Amino acid sequence: MIAALLACGVCAVRSYSQSAESGDDSAKKLMAAMESEEQQGTYVFYTQSFIDRENKRADYRGSVRGAIRSFHADRCHMSFDIVLQDYFAGKVGKSETGHLQDSYVYSIDFTLTRAIAHDLALTRARPVQLVETTHAICAEKPSCSFVWLTVRAPGPTIRESEAINQIPNFKGWTDHFQAPVSSVQAGEDLIQKMRAVADAGCP
Repeated sequence: MIAALLACGVCAVRSYSQSAESGDDSAKKLMAAMESEEQQGTYVFYTQSFIDRENKRADYRGSVRGAIRSFHADRCHMSFDIVLQDYFAGKVGKSETGHLQDSYVYSIDFTLTRAIAHDLALTRARPVQLVETTHAICAEKPSCSFVWLTVRAPGPTIRESEAINQIPNFKGWTDHFQAPVSSVQAGEDLIQKMRAVADAGCP
């Protein structure tokens, strides 16, 4: 899946449904942390050179930005919209591409449990747009990696849908997903707050 990435101008949608726990301090803290991530996101600037599927040399320069675009919670039921946006320009063969953009939107829907919350982890990996075969070189972040919040479930109980440039590409069930976060510290903070919500009343 996802690898689970955005333009600075994306508008975040923030909401928290009224429920018996809507005033719970742990839920409010999680919402505040998610709102902060919606504003920040993470990014890399890159150059890459490779032979494409038509056996032509492709040279690109661009940036990939990833973020949690929106987050919604109703007690233990949670949903994320995660966006990755690739802005690039370059040359394929002898032809200039002009400025292009690819947008990947992943919509996630699941029920947080204590087991899921206490298996939350952070991982480092490149966004899918910069896989090793593209020979990407990144400024500022030589690894080209994002920090991802990794959510795992015991089985395929997480509903996921994916759209590329607004065209549906996948819809189904999975046992994990990854969301890009702005830093290790921000990811650890989200993990702590999601665990607090789960411990406060999730199954």
